[in-house]
Amino acid sequence: MLTAQKSLVLIDQLVVSGSSFITNIFLARILGANNYGMFALAGLIQMFCLSVSMSFFSQIFQVTYPNLADSRKSIYTSSILIIKAAAMFLLFIIGLIVFKFSTLYFKDYSTLILCLTITTPLFLIQDFLRRILITSQLFANALLADLTTNFLQMLLLFLCWQINVLNIYTALYIVGLTFIPSVVLSIKMLKFSNINQQNLWYAWHIHRQKSIWLILSALLQWSSGYFFIIIAGWWIGGAAMGALRLAQYIFGLLNVLFQAIENYALPKAVMVENKWDFFKQMVSKMLLFFVPILILLALTANQLFAFAGGASYQGFEYVVYGLCIVYLIIVVGYPIRIILRSLQLNRDYFVGYLLSAVFSICSAFVLLQKYQLLGVIAGLIITQIISNSYWIFSVKRKMANLILVMPNSN
Repeated sequence: MLTAQKSLVLIDQLVVSGSSFITNIFLARILGANNYGMFALAGLIQMFCLSVSMSFFSQIFQVTYPNLADSRKSIYTSSILIIKAAAMFLLFIIGLIVFKFSTLYFKDYSTLILCLTITTPLFLIQDFLRRILITSQLFANALLADLTTNFLQMLLLFLCWQINVLNIYTALYIVGLTFIPSVVLSIKMLKFSNINQQNLWYAWHIHRQKSIWLILSALLQWSSGYFFIIIAGWWIGGAAMGALRLAQYIFGLLNVLFQAIENYALPKAVMVENKWDFFKQMVSKMLLFFVPILILLALTANQLFAFAGGASYQGFEYVVYGLCIVYLIIVVGYPIRIILRSLQLNRDYFVGYLLSAVFSICSAFVLLQKYQLLGVIAGLIITQIISNSYWIFSVKRKMANLILVMPNSN
């Protein structure tokens, strides 16, 4: 049985990822394959920004906060939130500049760019506040904020569909602007301290020093796995992009559990002494839980796609089979990522993505040209194998070195 804390973390992640899953299934049916492909592409842009933002802010915060003295935690949280707010304002200004440029030369995309300019900073600040609440063990507070935002999101999407005004842009605005209640509630729930320039510099120095390899890893991650997805949208059309993203959102229910495991296990892994045993225990438990789910998804692939997307997605069921293999590799690799981050082996994290990115860039066009969407699936499988294999090697090497330098008990 889960403890009360684990249950709250899991329920919160279920609310966040589950509502995202329902929203995308709903929009995939309403918008159709081609229009949903454009919506999915906009979502990928936001996820890219989130990946970079998490590399500098969230991931460093999650491993730094638990090790601080209680008297420093509030000061550190307040300082890093001010830096985050400044970064989001800068992102908004950059977005406005890009929008102004697009009205002159790329008018077809200017509306989408303006929408992303307004909503993306809200998305990023809301996600960071949520992770702060969870890391601070304010689990019930995080759940309340997420329930409020996601309920409003699904309600407004349904109402807009009922009055026949739901399209790509109204959907993106609703999803983005409904983050405002969560941001307001989260800020009210946190305790803030008076800060000065020295405290701001302290927080900035920690994140600047520790984030370089994580940021480079995030960029390389998008040059490996996501590179195939983005090129697929350009090479084999919006319908294929829509089908692939729809399949990924079908698997999004598994991401509920992955994110909950990471949010809870990462601070624990920081404190565990024998990290290799911790890794093996996590792998065995995750395989025992996830393998039956993956088998069930594979057996019901046709029914899932028919239910989730409707007639416009027929013929793409094989994507589900491929993603079952991808997620089996992810199940094995997820604990090693947590151990890698707990050891702050950020350089090895970067190298793993570097190796898979080199493969992606060298092979993407050949795989897509010869095998179309099957080439995308093959590329995703191989990149996962490459990065996870290197990370396992890195952690084992680190553990061996730690044993060698330990003092003799005799």
